[in-house]
Amino acid sequence: MPKDEYEATRYVSTAGWDGIQPTAIKNAICTATVLTDGLTKASVRRSVYIEGAGYSDCEIRHELVKLDYDERRMREDIVRLAGPSRTPDMRWRAEYLEWSAEFTMRYNRHIISTEQLLHLIVLAGESIGLYEGRPERSALAWGRFQLDMNSTVREVA
Repeated sequence: MPKDEYEATRYVSTAGWDGIQPTAIKNAICTATVLTDGLTKASVRRSVYIEGAGYSDCEIRHELVKLDYDERRMREDIVRLAGPSRTPDMRWRAEYLEWSAEFTMRYNRHIISTEQLLHLIVLAGESIGLYEGRPERSALAWGRFQLDMNSTVREVA
């Protein structure tokens, strides 16, 4: 059922808003370390924590970062499954137009500097991305994002 498959791709909070899993953002940032010198994926993974704004309403509660967007729609994709026949199959997914997300991140300043972290976020948005069709995995570049350079960066002791 297309509608059910579409709904299953959404992360909906207990308050009813759509969100992004903080782990998806963190994974993109950690993966971006391969594009830099001096940082390892493991050290960044252990040093960075992204706080959610709420929890999902599914059986297994996940933290979520609130997603703001202009429009959400059901997208129909043709995918080719692995294997000898590579038969085309249809997938229906949620697509968010003109989206943004604001989140709080905690990190260990003894491992990674603010400048290094901001640089990783920029690289993650340009080259890694989030979810299906991201540039790390395909040529589609749907999950690309950019850092709002006017965002507030506040170091807490």
